[in-house]
Amino acid sequence: MKRSLAILTFGAVAIIGCSDADDDMSAPANAPLAAPPEDEGLQLGMQAQIESGGEIEYCQYVVLPHAIDVGTFEHRYSPGSHHLLLYMTTLTADEVVGDTDKFDCATRDDLRIGGIGYAAQVPAGRIQFPAGVAMHFDAKQVLMVQTHYFNTGASRLDADVRLNLWRTQQPVEQQAGTLFFYDYTIAVPAHGKATAHMRCNITQDIDVTFAMSHMHRRGVGYRSWLSGGELAEPRSLYETNKWQGVEPLVLNPALQMAKGQTVDFECDYQNDGDKTIIEGPSASKNEMCMFVATYWPRMELADEFCASAGSGPVHSGNKTCAETLKCFQATEDPILREECQIATCEKSSPPLAGFNQCVFYNCGDECPDGDGCQACVTAHCAGEYTACQSATCGE
Repeated sequence: MKRSLAILTFGAVAIIGCSDADDDMSAPANAPLAAPPEDEGLQLGMQAQIESGGEIEYCQYVVLPHAIDVGTFEHRYSPGSHHLLLYMTTLTADEVVGDTDKFDCATRDDLRIGGIGYAAQVPAGRIQFPAGVAMHFDAKQVLMVQTHYFNTGASRLDADVRLNLWRTQQPVEQQAGTLFFYDYTIAVPAHGKATAHMRCNITQDIDVTFAMSHMHRRGVGYRSWLSGGELAEPRSLYETNKWQGVEPLVLNPALQMAKGQTVDFECDYQNDGDKTIIEGPSASKNEMCMFVATYWPRMELADEFCASAGSGPVHSGNKTCAETLKCFQATEDPILREECQIATCEKSSPPLAGFNQCVFYNCGDECPDGDGCQACVTAHCAGEYTACQSATCGE
């Protein structure tokens, strides 16, 4: 779906020249962040001019000139950015030759995401891993910088974003990663309230050092908690009633999560408008619900995305998984399809999530409405489909 945007110019994402400064985080908040010295790291940068009322989510691929083990991330951006994200991708350097200019993220169906490197939604921040821990990037690896600008002011916004990747000076023993738990089923009725809930399995012992929420403008409450294992009671992780400018939770010492535990998170919404709001990228037109955390040692990508077996959105409706699929297939209206999914009962929520995840990862080009969808699902997701059809809402 195309969005109406009011934007004049946007500067390219670039690997910016290096600085002699060791660290510029003490500089004024509105000053550009100085780049690391050449032998200590590199900087990614982006500039934009955005007219009043403009909203845009831009992406740009960057090919790294050399390998780097990042021991510290730091960023600074001028007011107006809703978030900053650094993605790994599955692209090769050859595939992006001539394709390293900025583009509206919504204009491409497949951004080739292969993991998350860094996430932020405050004007300045820093993550420093302990000795022996780093996030590795290969030479010629293709990363993608994403920024979301939302100018609610009365005048043009001159935006500047800088992200430093500082090379670790210690031998690397463990690779760090980012948990990026994203609830893809949200529907908030007009002049109404709703709550989105997601549950994600922890599939190996990890240490978590940084965590934050993410919602859009109708978000009025957020809470997350850790359950299972040796915990007698759930442990609260992060709570807030803010949807923007949300300061992350920094855990020092790191919080240990054990294999078999689960992270749950919920977002509460209040919609005062005349239209139902569903999940999507726009801070003004859609909603989001996320739990983001930095951790080590790194798990499989599916685990980082809350796509392991048994993980996914948790619903409290009264429809079985089979009834939900029938409802979904009966319409092409995105709002009705979202409402179909959130009407699922809690017991049928895991098999529905398993089926959705199988289709997404194996049949994304064919489904939900392509001619080859049924054949692809039969070939790749027969087991998940059978589990969905067999699921009930009873005890």
